[in-house]
Amino acid sequence: MQTDELFRLFDKEQVFITTLDRLKNNELEEFNRVLRFLGVPEIKKINQKEQVRYNKGAVPRSILLQRAAYYLRFVKLGRLMNLIYKWNLKDEKHPPMQPEMREKLEKELAEDSAVYNHYNQQSH
Repeated sequence: MQTDELFRLFDKEQVFITTLDRLKNNELEEFNRVLRFLGVPEIKKINQKEQVRYNKGAVPRSILLQRAAYYLRFVKLGRLMNLIYKWNLKDEKHPPMQPEMREKLEKELAEDSAVYNHYNQQSH
C-alpha cells in the first residue's frame, strides 16, 4: 500500500491527504482545509487569474518547429520560444478511459482508497 511508508515515517497528525476531485469540486474549502492543517490563516477567495492549467492535452502542429523553437532560449530569445510553443500547439482531447482499465485501477487502488476514506473520516 502506498501510504504504509508514509505512516511509518510520520505520525497521522503530520499527514494531510486529499483528492483531486475534492480540490476540483470545492477548491476554496479544500484549500482552506490544507491551510488549517498547516496552521496558517485561511483565504477568502481564489483569484481566478492565478489559476493555470498545465498539461491540458495539446500536441505540436509541427514537431520540427517545436524543436527549432527550443534552441531560441540558448540565444536569449526565450520569450519568442514561448510564443512559438504556444502558437504551435493544438488542443487534443484525451480519449475516455476504457471500462476494463477503470475496473483494473479500482481493484489495484482499493486498499489505498480504504485508507484514504478511513483517514478522512477521522480528520473531520
